[in-house]
Amino acid sequence: MAIGSFTMKSWDETPYGIAEDGPKIAHAHSTNTYTGEIAGESSANYVIFYPEETVGVFRGYEQIAGRVDDREGSFVLEHVGSWEGSTVTTSWSVVEGSGTGALAGISGSGGYVAKHEIPETPVTLEYELPG
Repeated sequence: MAIGSFTMKSWDETPYGIAEDGPKIAHAHSTNTYTGEIAGESSANYVIFYPEETVGVFRGYEQIAGRVDDREGSFVLEHVGSWEGSTVTTSWSVVEGSGTGALAGISGSGGYVAKHEIPETPVTLEYELPG
């Protein structure tokens, strides 16, 4: 298992739902910096549904370029998450076939619980690599 943390560098959210009086739907793009046993830079895209103003669910993909433990490369995580108030809970899994370099063939899952008021978020990734 790899343990690390991330700090969000940017967040750009744009509403795109068509119903003016219905719940909000949005697209968000973020960039993050990872440190620890997972280290590198990432770019993520999410689709978010807000059934209420302070409650939401989302799905997205994040590409991380850097290293996991002592192996360098990149890979993509699929996120499934929700939040209420200032707490975000995310489960993620490595997208099959997304690993490059020394991370080719990586598989696994993990996640995090983030608080909006705390800039650094601890993460876990239980992973396997071939060989």
